Amino acid sequence: MMAGMLNKGINFALDVGMKMPIISDTGHNEGMRMRDYFGFSKKQSHKNALLVECGQHWAKSSEIVAIETMIRFLRTTSIMDKNFADDFIYKNKAVSFQNDVYKVGKIITVKSKNFKFDQDWQGFETLKKGVLIGKDDQEDVFAPFEETILIMPSKRLFPGKTAVRLAYKLSEFN
Repeated sequence: MMAGMLNKGINFALDVGMKMPIISDTGHNEGMRMRDYFGFSKKQSHKNALLVECGQHWAKSSEIVAIETMIRFLRTTSIMDKNFADDFIYKNKAVSFQNDVYKVGKIITVKSKNFKFDQDWQGFETLKKGVLIGKDDQEDVFAPFEETILIMPSKRLFPGKTAVRLAYKLSEFN
């Protein structure tokens, strides 16, 4: 769940209660998301939003994650009662991951047509500081944090696009 930069977004994601990683980030260099506009990104506003990455578009599990997330969202916001759609949730178990909270501290944006990852990163690998992540033409990209977590490495590496987000765990939420 992509919760934005504010604690209210992280707390909302925790309340929705999907068993998946929660990411606190500023979005992409190429554009803002809905949750980054207006009251959603203001600390004093009661408005809140989440962006949920449900999985690969063609995977059946993505459909189940999307539906369960919506059910939990409707329950959390009291639009529906706390037992709404229990039959769906208990019949269709969404994929369950660690519920850790991560903060993106660095966004790697592709600068050249020659960007290449050092390995076939899938996401959520934990690297020690200084490990080579990839190369952008002649520029090396290294893990900057003591424990650097790779968030959503892209397979579409075009200049101006986000290659990967580099994050670390937020201990106050874990």
